[in-house]
Amino acid sequence: LSLTLVVAAGLFVQTFSRLATLDVGFDREPLLAVSASLRPDEVAPAARLDLFVRMRDAVAAVPGVAAASASFITPVSGSSWNTRIEIPDGPTLPENQRVPMINYILPGWFKTYGTTLLSGRDFDDRDRLGSPMVAVVNEAFARRFFPDGDAVGRVVREPPMRAGDVTEEYQIVGLVRDAVYRRLREPVPPTLYLPMRQFGEPGRSNASITVRAASGAPLLLTRGVAEAIGTVAPGATLTFRGLSGLIDAS
Repeated sequence: LSLTLVVAAGLFVQTFSRLATLDVGFDREPLLAVSASLRPDEVAPAARLDLFVRMRDAVAAVPGVAAASASFITPVSGSSWNTRIEIPDGPTLPENQRVPMINYILPGWFKTYGTTLLSGRDFDDRDRLGSPMVAVVNEAFARRFFPDGDAVGRVVREPPMRAGDVTEEYQIVGLVRDAVYRRLREPVPPTLYLPMRQFGEPGRSNASITVRAASGAPLLLTRGVAEAIGTVAPGATLTFRGLSGLIDAS
């Protein structure tokens, strides 16, 4: 019994050490994640995406903030979002291999997280409703769907999920380094990043504002960030978590 306990403890420590030092693909220490929820009865659906942009802009102006962006999914939070895709000139894959994870983000999200852009470009203010649909993908996505060459410039299609929907087509404009998506124990999945301002259902009432501290502990920015968001969205409910603490808890 003692030998069994010692072996089990050794395996636990080994696993814990591996997860604690895992390269997650972004900078964990300087990041503060702010979960922002809007009251549906206070903000009209058509105004919510623009309000998230204004919240990001207000936070970016807070002293001590080096960068800020927003997304619908916070990494390592356990939340996820996926979709089924088709690659017109890609390899033939079974349907269960054509379901990458997705995240809608605002420009500057990769810079805020410290995730390296390997080729192509990041999103910018031209990527909005009415403009050509674009995407950024990670290395795992490129390896699975474009094993014969560069992913940048290629096309991804999202077939209709329901009768009456249209097929969405995205041109890949950038390739980024792999980063943990949902959990530390899972391999980095093929990930499709899409511009939040091209999201076809603007009525979503919650988003994650991520803040990169210029120096010091990011939780020290909580008060200033809360006040900045309160100037543009006084009814928003806010929850603050340091990304390092979120990863440690995971």
